[in-house]
Amino acid sequence: MKLLFLDSNIPFILQDDGKPFGGASIRVFHLIQGFTQLGHQTGILTWTGAKKIIKHQPDFDVVESFRFPSSKGGSKIKGYDFLRDRVRMYQKIKSYKPDILFQVTSAMNTGVMALIGKLLNIPFVFLVASDADTDGTYDKILNRLEVISYEFGVRRAQLIVCQNSYQCQQFKKRFGNKNIALISNPFHYRKELPPFQSHQQRKYVMWLGNFAPVKNLPFMYQLVRSLPHVKFKIAGSSTNKTSDEILICLENLDSCDNVELVGTLNRDQVFFYLSKAYLLVNTSHFEGFSNTFLEALAVGTPIISRESIDPDQIISKYGLGITVKSYEEMGDAINTLIDDPNYDEVALKCKNYLADHHELDHICNQFEKILMSIIPS
Repeated sequence: MKLLFLDSNIPFILQDDGKPFGGASIRVFHLIQGFTQLGHQTGILTWTGAKKIIKHQPDFDVVESFRFPSSKGGSKIKGYDFLRDRVRMYQKIKSYKPDILFQVTSAMNTGVMALIGKLLNIPFVFLVASDADTDGTYDKILNRLEVISYEFGVRRAQLIVCQNSYQCQQFKKRFGNKNIALISNPFHYRKELPPFQSHQQRKYVMWLGNFAPVKNLPFMYQLVRSLPHVKFKIAGSSTNKTSDEILICLENLDSCDNVELVGTLNRDQVFFYLSKAYLLVNTSHFEGFSNTFLEALAVGTPIISRESIDPDQIISKYGLGITVKSYEEMGDAINTLIDDPNYDEVALKCKNYLADHHELDHICNQFEKILMSIIPS
């Protein structure tokens, strides 16, 4: 098969200079690597000039097309310029001749890619990135035109790939027997992970994510103030969604004696910091399947989150940390996990779970069989 994924962040993943990008792009990056290893030709449809920042040629194709989607460009370009970029996308896709097109997360480009797929008779696959893509929450995130384009695109997808059962249930309510699949997020890391750290070697609680409203940093400020005896390290970067409220919150966090803001971390640093943390705490309002969960589990670091952020209840079902009903219970959960006499057993469960359920080859082999069924004969 010849597969083409739309993504603007993978060039930065290849550059690895610390520029922030979400777990959705990490997931796409892993899938591309997995399909490439299975012998399929894969590529990313991305912005013009991307090849200039990539230090080493990847083993997949980089297809340059539209202008860099900054706050003054991409989906926010109006009129003629917007149309010109989408025509360029059409031309590049037509020239590349993929068997299947992929796009991740609810956006204007969901409809664009579905339409291009229809015009070129190429199946379009939508990759769900968050529960917000499924239950109508996207209506509060996207503008009206983006909502229309997203809903147009997802209705016309030949396959919708979900990350958890909740997402599948929501789409089945809307589309009935439409081709909907549940495929777990894959994990892949080419380098050697940091060695396993025992409880005695761990020193702090970790928070990791982009400084966007959905990540709920204001609650994190309340949490660290309620636990002055616990050390916290907060890693992340501002995005174009970082508000003045969040910037003020970061200043407040920086003033706390038990908090260290460690800034933007590259891929290697993420695993190093997580390996020395007692736990990863997630304060998000909603997620799909947070890639930070997989990164934490890879180095044996348990997770604390709300029950609604536990995808398919894997944390509670497999004993990978503690889930709570409300934010107010997180402080007690942190104390409980740090003081757990069986902490090292919990940490080892985390590593074993990841190996058993998110191994790249297994996930991509499962995905491959589904994709073969939607290619036109």
